[in-house]
Amino acid sequence: MAQKVSIIVPCRNEKPHLEKMLKSMETTSSNELHELVVIDDGSEDGCCDFLERDFSYRWPVKLLKRQGLGPARARNLGASIAQGDVLIFCDAHLIIDQSNWITELVKGIAEDDIGAICPGIAASDNRGVIGYGGTINHQFAFTWLSKPEKISEIPIGPGGCIAIRKEVFQHIGGFEENFPAWGFEDIEISIRMWLFGYRIMINPAVEVEHVFRSKHPYPIKYSEVDYNMLWLAICHFNKQRLLKIVEIVNARKDLDHLLTRLQDSNVWQQSNEYLKMRKYDDDWYFQKFNIDF
Repeated sequence: MAQKVSIIVPCRNEKPHLEKMLKSMETTSSNELHELVVIDDGSEDGCCDFLERDFSYRWPVKLLKRQGLGPARARNLGASIAQGDVLIFCDAHLIIDQSNWITELVKGIAEDDIGAICPGIAASDNRGVIGYGGTINHQFAFTWLSKPEKISEIPIGPGGCIAIRKEVFQHIGGFEENFPAWGFEDIEISIRMWLFGYRIMINPAVEVEHVFRSKHPYPIKYSEVDYNMLWLAICHFNKQRLLKIVEIVNARKDLDHLLTRLQDSNVWQQSNEYLKMRKYDDDWYFQKFNIDF
């Protein structure tokens, strides 16, 4: 029996990319695709207006309109109403013209210990530049990986396009609800998935295009990005690695303010809950992928 797939697309100010993405998917030949769920998180450019008009599409499209959720909570909202056995989270600025991409992608997620799988992600303005999953460098920044010969394990599943088994998504608690804004949501859930005992894979036979932009379509507070990074470190890292993250943030500004916010939050309680669910520690993770951090 084919697995039922829901595609979840969070968006904010994605005109004209969202409509282009949906049109590019019309060549998809898939018995698995059940629905698309679009979450409009306070767009001001009318990027979702076409969905509220007489929009005809091959699959049902559900539109949820909210304000100020942030990418992590927007994805979780979409997942909460999705009916699929597999949830494919996609950025709204993808171009997907490989007809069998869903069938090929979900094939590689059948084993019980596989939590997620990703396609290769190509730059839309240069198809020769393709990343096949990611890792993190000594400054805790995301870096792309080169093409493997076959379906392989990766340390980080990029949030631009990642398929996650719904039962795994629910078991680990979804994307981090305490992230107030954009930043590190894909790195955090990837690390958590691995520490909880679920593998993340890359399927190099599947590729999608991604519009890499020079600036965000809405304002980004980089203090919030640092907040997310500190939250991630408190929840998942030993003292030595946590101090490295503190040093990275301290090189910028707002460290004292961010630490005060974290002290007043439930991050330490959540860290303890995550420790109970772990199968592996962070030393295992960094050694497994030969990450020097």
